[in-house]
Amino acid sequence: MSKSDESIHIRLQDLHSGLNAADILVCIYLKANERNRYPIGYYITDNDGVVHIEKHDLLRSVNAVITETPMDYAPGWEDCDQLVIDILTSQQIRQRLKVLRDTYPERAEDLQKLSQRALNGCLESSFSFGAKIGEPIEFRVRLKPVKKFSL
Repeated sequence: MSKSDESIHIRLQDLHSGLNAADILVCIYLKANERNRYPIGYYITDNDGVVHIEKHDLLRSVNAVITETPMDYAPGWEDCDQLVIDILTSQQIRQRLKVLRDTYPERAEDLQKLSQRALNGCLESSFSFGAKIGEPIEFRVRLKPVKKFSL
């Protein structure tokens, strides 16, 4: 990751209308050169369809993961320059919540709060894509016209 990158911006737009995809929950990982990818966290796109991640928040997340489970992660995370972005359907969010409640209840609570604001029920399908840090990150998702969902 470049020392000059102070923040990362990810923009989502609707493939059909070109409008900003606001209130979509995304899961972001930093792709590791070896072993597991580093989970950065769950975010909700703003009214402009953008997620902003500050570099210090990304580094804090990575350091917390390495401290918690050092054997599962490569030590050279500073060289990572790729993100993996998962956009989940509402059913996949519910499945993740169920797993998290059994293994990491504190993380489940955070995801539950975010999911209550999310409009992922309007996604036609889930997506996962990679993006290089330091370049504009834009992705078009397929939205269907539905009301807000609840978990």
